Amino acid sequence: TLSVESSVVPLADVINEYRCYLASVGLSLGTGFGVLALTARRGRVAQAAALTTLALAIAALGVATFERNDVYRDEVTLWQDVVRKSPMKPRAHTLLSVAYGKAGREEESILEYQAAALLNPGFAAAHGRLGVSQSEFEDVMRRTAAEFAQRHVARGAEALGAGDLARAEAEFTSALRLDRLDADAHSGLGFVLARRRKFSDAIAENIEAIRIAPQRGDLRHNLGLALFWSGRPAEALAAFREALALDPADAESREMILKLGG
Repeated sequence: TLSVESSVVPLADVINEYRCYLASVGLSLGTGFGVLALTARRGRVAQAAALTTLALAIAALGVATFERNDVYRDEVTLWQDVVRKSPMKPRAHTLLSVAYGKAGREEESILEYQAAALLNPGFAAAHGRLGVSQSEFEDVMRRTAAEFAQRHVARGAEALGAGDLARAEAEFTSALRLDRLDADAHSGLGFVLARRRKFSDAIAENIEAIRIAPQRGDLRHNLGLALFWSGRPAEALAAFREALALDPADAESREMILKLGG
């Protein structure tokens, strides 16, 4: 049955599950009749056992079919399933990106398109044929991702103000998925982790924020808080002094310096 569409004509998708729908009918019928034929001469017990086995197989395959049909609910669920099973295939990420875009899920669309670009060596050449240089494309993607990241940072700050640490952590983490060079996202996540007493991770996030934006005093202030809460007063004092040197109007750092006897 497969020979009808398996010829000298090249196929874009040589292996695809829908190509097996018609072909599986003969195999299924042949298997069923074959099992019954083999057990026909072995008495009713053997036949009953064979029928029970076939019934159980049919039930199991029916459940599997029902579950599989749910994957085809829409384009997003379909391509999410493909990416889950073939995470290193650029085409799968590209089509999931398109599906997310159609569904209005822009952030996820950007992330999947970036994944496709990383996995596909011919990505730059493809853009060149369309008259768009790779650097131009990457710049647009970077700016767009940064805009979405800033929205998450703003929502994270709101969540912190409301005392919702779980939501704040989720927002800052989402921001960093989009833009690893967002100093505010690193610093905000560091503050949340410090409040949760995960001090080593908190300090690491604050240090990364300072590496990205070394001239910002507020980031050094946040590092000072993480160090202070973790029981490292001498290092905290140094961080608050650096924060005050960068921003002489930083009253909170000045207060912490006095509190630490500096």
